[in-house]
Amino acid sequence: MRTRLSRAQVATSLIAVSLAVAASARAQEQEPTGPDTGTAAQVMRLTPAELIWTAGPPMLPPGASMAVIEGSFSKPGPFTVRLKFPANSTSRPDG
Repeated sequence: MRTRLSRAQVATSLIAVSLAVAASARAQEQEPTGPDTGTAAQVMRLTPAELIWTAGPPMLPPGASMAVIEGSFSKPGPFTVRLKFPANSTSRPDG
């Protein structure tokens, strides 16, 4: 028994196969990149024990502490901090 496909089915199949091949080729071309360097070699992995903890700013609950991981508050550009809150403290999302 022979089955005939309509033109719409053939066109849909060709488009699907073309998209799959293009996506596969594009995925093989991309390389992982870091934020500033263009390579993934600059990933930082730090535990809380490896950070230098200081008292948190006054806007945080009493007993909160923070560690600056990357960047500076006094210079323009991005910075990354990690915050540590005391047990059972709360913080509202709007400040």
